[in-house]
Amino acid sequence: MEYDILAFPKLNTWLQASIDRPAARKARLLRE
Repeated sequence: MEYDILAFPKLNTWLQASIDRPAARKARLLRE
C-alpha cells in the first residue's frame, strides 16, 4: 500500500498499536 502516512498520523498510530499489541502478546507467550 502506497500512501502518505504523514497525512494520517492518528490512523498510522492506531494501526501500529493494533498490530503491535497482539504481536507483543504472542511474543510474550512464545517466550514463556
